[in-house]
Amino acid sequence: MDHFDRMLPREIKLLVFRTLLEIWKGNEEEGLKKSERWIGEVGGRRELIKISRVSKSWLSLVFDGELWSTLSARSYANLPPLHPGQTTPSLSNLFLPSNVVNMATVSVHTNTLHVIASHAGPFLRSLDLRNLTSLSSSTMHKIALAASSAPLESARRSFEDGNGGHPGTLRLGLDQKEGVTRLTKLDLAGCRSFSGGAVNHLLAKSPFLRKVNLRALPVVTNATCDILYLNCPHLIALDLSRSLNVDSSGVSLLTGQASSQLLFQSSPPRPMKELRLAGLSNIDDDFMSALARGMPSLQILDLSGCKSLTDDHILAFITPDPDPSSSNPTIALTSKEMGRDPASSTIYFKRLTSLRHLNVSGCSRLTDVAFSHLAFAVPRLEFLEAAGFGTRLRDEGLTRLLATTEGIRKIDLEGASEVTDGVLGVLTPEGDEEGGTGWSLEHLVLSYCGRLTAEAMLRLVRGCRRLRVLEVDNTKISDQVVKEFVRLSTSRRILGAEIAVTDSRNLTKQAMTDLHHRHTRPRSGWRGFSALPFAYQDADLDPDLLPRGPGRSEVDLTRVVLKSFWGWGLVDETRIQVASARKKKAALAAVLASSGGDGGPSRSLTTVTGGRRLLGWRSSSGSGVVMLDGVASSSTTPPLGGGTPPSSQQQQQQGQGGQVGGAGTPGSMGNVNFSSSSHLDGFFSLYF
Repeated sequence: MDHFDRMLPREIKLLVFRTLLEIWKGNEEEGLKKSERWIGEVGGRRELIKISRVSKSWLSLVFDGELWSTLSARSYANLPPLHPGQTTPSLSNLFLPSNVVNMATVSVHTNTLHVIASHAGPFLRSLDLRNLTSLSSSTMHKIALAASSAPLESARRSFEDGNGGHPGTLRLGLDQKEGVTRLTKLDLAGCRSFSGGAVNHLLAKSPFLRKVNLRALPVVTNATCDILYLNCPHLIALDLSRSLNVDSSGVSLLTGQASSQLLFQSSPPRPMKELRLAGLSNIDDDFMSALARGMPSLQILDLSGCKSLTDDHILAFITPDPDPSSSNPTIALTSKEMGRDPASSTIYFKRLTSLRHLNVSGCSRLTDVAFSHLAFAVPRLEFLEAAGFGTRLRDEGLTRLLATTEGIRKIDLEGASEVTDGVLGVLTPEGDEEGGTGWSLEHLVLSYCGRLTAEAMLRLVRGCRRLRVLEVDNTKISDQVVKEFVRLSTSRRILGAEIAVTDSRNLTKQAMTDLHHRHTRPRSGWRGFSALPFAYQDADLDPDLLPRGPGRSEVDLTRVVLKSFWGWGLVDETRIQVASARKKKAALAAVLASSGGDGGPSRSLTTVTGGRRLLGWRSSSGSGVVMLDGVASSSTTPPLGGGTPPSSQQQQQQGQGGQVGGAGTPGSMGNVNFSSSSHLDGFFSLYF
C-alpha cells in the first residue's frame, strides 16, 4: 500500500518536499568541493522537477505554489543544445521536453515556466530570468497573466503583512478586483528577446516590486521609467545601466521631481536606496538636483561611464534646496572648511547625503574639483570608485574628501597618474587608536599611479590594519613592501588577502620566487563547477597529487595571493607537475589491478619518485626482488601476483649491469632479462 499518497495529509507531503530543498541547501558546501554543477537550492528544485514524473499526485505536489515562492532560472541559461538525433534530453537539459529534437541553445522550456508560474502565481515573490535569451515576449505575457491571479486588495494586505504593516499607496488606477502579482524582486537582465510591451506589462502588474534589474535591455525606454514611478512606489533598488534608450529625462520621472509631475502635485520622496545608471546620457544640473531631492535615502549610486557628467553637476547634487521648508538635512561649513579664504566669516551650506557607495569610474569630464565638492557631504561613504581619471585627478580635491570619510573601506584610483604620497598620507592612520580615515580601509587600488613611492606604501601597509587587497600594478613598489604585506597579513590572520604587483619594475625575481615558494599562492581560486575551466589546485581534494611547496593550494584563504610576473609561470609549472603525477597514479593503479591474479588480491606498493626507474617483483610465495635503477634487493612481501621468483644466484648478479638472469636470455624487458616467460608474470615496470 502507498502510505505516502493515501494516508498522509497534503500539508505533511509538502513539508517532506520542502525538507528535500533544505537538505540540498545544507549540502551546498559539499557540492562545491566536488565541483558539482547542480548544488544548493538549484539542485533541489531540479530534483523536484525530476520526481514530478512519478505520478499525477506528485506532479501536483511538486508544482504547489508554497514550494515556488522563488523562481530562479539563471543557472539554466546558455546550456548546450541537444545533440542531433537525440530524442531524450540529458540531465543538463532538465527542463526540455522529451519530444524536442535539435533545438538551438534553449535551456528552459517555456511550457515549464508557464506551468510553474500558473501554479505558484499567488505565492511567487521572486522571478529571476537573467540571460534567458530564448524566451519570447509571448512567454513573458503568459507568465505575467499566470502570476497575476491575486486581487489588488488581497495582494496589498499580504504585502503589508510581509513588510511590517507598511501600507502601499498605489496610484496606478487599477480596479480593486483586478489581478496583480505579488512579485517583490524581478531580474530580466540579458533577456533581449522580450519586447517593450511585455516588460512594461509585467511591471504594471507588479505594484509591490522592491528590486528590479533591467540592465542593458534595449527595449527599456523613458516610458518604462514612468511606469515604474506610477506602479512601483516601494522600489528600493533599480539597475538601468547600459540601457541605451533611457536618458536623464526618463530617470527624472522616477524621482517625482520632473517639471511635468510638479505641475499637478507635490510628490513625496521615494524610498530608493540603490540606483545604477552606468552609461546614462544627457545629464544636467536639473537632473542631479532632482535626484538629490527625490531620493534622499539613496545609498548606492553608479554613474560610471557617464560622459556628460561634470564637476558642476556634482555641485548641483550637494547644493541644498532653496525652499526653507525642505526636510533634507544640510551641514553648515566655514570658509576654511570649504577650501576658501580662512579669514572670511561666510557660512556655507551643503546637502547631507546618505551615500555609502559612489562609482564615477570612466567619467571623462570629471576632475578632483568634483571630489572637493563632495567633502563633508558624504560622511557615510564606504566605497569610492574613481578609476580611469588619468591626469585629471590630483591630490587637493581627493585629500579633502578622504579626510571627511572616516568609514572608507574601498578606494579605486586606478590610472590616477598624478596622485602623490599626499593621498596615502591621509589614508594612513596615526597611532594605535581606533577611528580616523584609513582605519577601516580593506581594499585599495593604486595601479598605474606612477608617482607614489615605496616608502609611503610601506607606511600605509603597516598603518592600515584591516587592509586585505592591495593592487599596485606598474608602480614603484619594492620587495620590502611586498614582504611586509605578506608578513602582516599572515600575522593579522586576514583571510583572502591579496596583493597584485604585475609589471612593477623595482621587484626582483629572487624575492618574488622566495615568497611564491613559502607563503603565498599565485591565484585566488574557488571551488565549484564554474571554477573547473581554471583548474585551480586544491590540496584538500587530492593532497597526494600536488607538489610540496609552491602552488600547494590555490583555494586556501589563509595564504596570501601574490599576483606577479613570475607567479603565472608557477601556475603552468604546477599544472604540469600535477598532470604528470595524475598519469603516474593511474598507471600504478592499472598495474596493480592487472597483477591481482592467481596469487590473491592486488596490494598497494611504495613508489619512489625523483625521475628514477622502479622495478619490482612479488610472487605468491611472498619472496621477491625489488630493483631501483639497476640495484636489486631481496624482500619478503605479501602475495601480489603469480610467477616464478628468480633464483638467489640471479639476485647476486646485481653488480653486472643490473641484470637478473644470464645475458642474452629470452624475455628481455628493459635492463632486466627474464630466463623464461613465467618470470614475466611476476614483474612490473613503472617510470617516475
